[in-house]
Amino acid sequence: MHTHTFTTQLANYQRFDNGVRLTFISPKKSHKNALKASVSITLSKGHYFANDFPEGFAHLYEHMLFNASTRYKNTDALDKHLFAFHGQVNGWTQDFSTNFQMNCDQTGFFKACEILMDRLSAPLFRLKDIDAEITAIDAEFISKASDPVRQLLSVQKATSNPRHPFSRFSAGNKSTLTKLSAKKTQTLLRDYHIRVMQGQHISICVGLPRCADAENKKLALQALFSATLGAISIKNRLESVPELPPVYLPSQLNCLLNVQQNTGRHQLISIYTLTKPACNNFSSQRNSLYIMICHLLESKHQHGLFWALKASHLALDIHSYYKSIDLQTDELVISIQLSEKGSARVSEVYLLVQTYIDFLSKKGIEPWRFREKASQYALSLHTNKGSSLLEDCIEVSQGMNATNTSWNTFDDKDNTTFSLENLTGSAISADEPWLYLPETFTKLVANNTRVYFISPSAINQTPNSRTTKHFNTPYSVSKLLESSSSQQIDIPNFTKPRKNPYVTSEHALVKAQLPPTKLLHILSAQCNFKFYQDLSFNLPNGECYISITEPEMYKTVKQSAAKRVWLACLNEFLASEFFDVELASIHFRVYAHHHGICIHTGGLSERQLLLCIEMINAIRTYKADVDNIKHHLANIQNMMQNRVQQRPLNQLFMQLNEYYQNDSKKQSAILDSMLSVSAQEIYEIQNSYFHYNYIECLLVGNWHVDAAKHFHHQINNRFDVAHALKKPKACVPLITKGKHIHRRVEETQENHLVWHFIPLVGEHEKALARKDSRMKLRLAARSLVLEKLLSHIMFEELRQQQKIAYELGVGYKPISTYPGIAMYVVSSTHSIAEIYDAQLTV
Repeated sequence: MHTHTFTTQLANYQRFDNGVRLTFISPKKSHKNALKASVSITLSKGHYFANDFPEGFAHLYEHMLFNASTRYKNTDALDKHLFAFHGQVNGWTQDFSTNFQMNCDQTGFFKACEILMDRLSAPLFRLKDIDAEITAIDAEFISKASDPVRQLLSVQKATSNPRHPFSRFSAGNKSTLTKLSAKKTQTLLRDYHIRVMQGQHISICVGLPRCADAENKKLALQALFSATLGAISIKNRLESVPELPPVYLPSQLNCLLNVQQNTGRHQLISIYTLTKPACNNFSSQRNSLYIMICHLLESKHQHGLFWALKASHLALDIHSYYKSIDLQTDELVISIQLSEKGSARVSEVYLLVQTYIDFLSKKGIEPWRFREKASQYALSLHTNKGSSLLEDCIEVSQGMNATNTSWNTFDDKDNTTFSLENLTGSAISADEPWLYLPETFTKLVANNTRVYFISPSAINQTPNSRTTKHFNTPYSVSKLLESSSSQQIDIPNFTKPRKNPYVTSEHALVKAQLPPTKLLHILSAQCNFKFYQDLSFNLPNGECYISITEPEMYKTVKQSAAKRVWLACLNEFLASEFFDVELASIHFRVYAHHHGICIHTGGLSERQLLLCIEMINAIRTYKADVDNIKHHLANIQNMMQNRVQQRPLNQLFMQLNEYYQNDSKKQSAILDSMLSVSAQEIYEIQNSYFHYNYIECLLVGNWHVDAAKHFHHQINNRFDVAHALKKPKACVPLITKGKHIHRRVEETQENHLVWHFIPLVGEHEKALARKDSRMKLRLAARSLVLEKLLSHIMFEELRQQQKIAYELGVGYKPISTYPGIAMYVVSSTHSIAEIYDAQLTV
């Protein structure tokens, strides 16, 4: 479900003679990148359209459109131009569509569009570019070969109907894309381009920031698109869409699939295959129906599905969503992260899921729940306007392809306004979607179900195990009912969630009471309180950060370990207590910092401060019981011990962080303490929390000054403070120039290099950075500038020119007081020494 609204206006929309659809949208004040112009081009053809070509061919075609074209033969022409005008370009290929998107400064936008349109309309498909892109795609495949999501998808594809295009390996690699000669591949690319780049398949959405000559720019761009994509000759206008076979054969349903993955986690994913009803009205109700069912399945209220699983210590988390497989088939997905106990009782977990679905089917879903959801969603659409202009361009171009019959004419009315949900069909409908519930629930049964058990031990002692092609993922298949029919469970007393107390009917904008540069600062013995009345985006949103310094959480390594376990217990409690906050477009999280914990809330501001106080009340009085502590202690021990199984690149960054930390803060020291601390000790340590605290609070957003002051008063009344208590200063490590940290990770198919760089000139700047916040800001700005400069140069030199790596990047990474940047490279073709030398040249 979308959490931001479409905030633009559609004007000057038209259809060219060959079927290309073009529209321009204008930004609102809420758009975050409104200084840049944006364009999105969507082709209504993706992987499924390349069924007669080598596996991964549509992916290769997308890559090839970023190479040489008739007028711009230099492959890096677009990248160099976008770098000069602070822009970016990207593309992706999905089952049904291919998308290209780009943005940059207005002054360079027309030229960028010229190059991009030449790429799309007149590609050269040179042999040397084909070889280079196949190498890049193979590097991409290797870098993601151990990704658990890709591995699971490979099992899903391997056990689907081989006649359906879903079963194909859509990403591609060198083995699939070099089965034909480069010359034959070039011929196929040209043929595929003629078939795909047809006007009736193309939708273009352009977003232009407001300026004095906006109309002239629109006319110039319109002429450019007309002369390029609009001039493509019409072929196959009446192209028929072939009817696809079923995604799964009857023998491939009612199955339990055991999938072995060495991630240290256990998951149970139930996927229900739903054939869409033939009636015309269902498509307009589909999203409302599925969103409501998913909401009830993943709700963490008392006596719901997750509550029952958690009470039996079978599950750690739950998530539900839906997606389309093809035009005739949807999938409803319930993903459950299992505990160790749950991984040994898979059948019981599945039966609880099915029992709750049967409960919903029997009890029904009241119409008021759909209306409440529609109200929440409509309010969210009108208030959460944080999308970028580029994001809206992408959604509009995709939506235009979905409803191209409505884009028939040219109009020039600036006041013509369409909402994005009407284009994409993603809005909650209030037109009685509950009428489709009985038919939908009849499909949520074992005979339409595939259940995946994903675990390091999933296929131990399981006969007939197999391995997927390309991703080498071990799996086995058995009948679902056979594996669960012998299991008996106690049927819980299920209920549905309450009406949402955090939803309000409106979110008014406050009037400005403080100058844009004014920060209201109130300092008291209990709390250092700051408030900034942020109205810059004209939104009723806000953010609140409440940092609690708790001396009994950080003095010793054992206290740090105990805090981590207690915080896991607390967050589980808060998720159940405040389960419906997210549905009111407010989010919250409670996380640890070195000297205590921090409460963060954000979203719609109307009832957010009430939530903050309620959370403070709940946290201060919360006491985890010994059984709950034991449960989370075991989970955290297992998680920390299995961290060596995470991606090698993540391991390197973790080791980099530890290098700069004192011994008491290192993960290795906390793990050692975690393995020795008892649940009873943690239970006793929590009794010392919140006796004397020091509070720091930052409130930013759409609140009146009086509301902010009242909130400060409420916080003061909830904490006692010892006057000598202050937040300890951070320990600043000694930074040594030229220091190398050599760490070896387990054997992988790639080499990984992380280079951390702190742009300090000398000892004088180091000393200033330790005590002068202005110097720290100056160094941070220097690092951010270097990040922007190096990110493009590294991409161009190491990936595009030298083909050293597919995965690389530069990011801002401060170490304590010292701002810096980290550069990383993952390569399957070059050694560490070669990567290092190449980085030096950058």
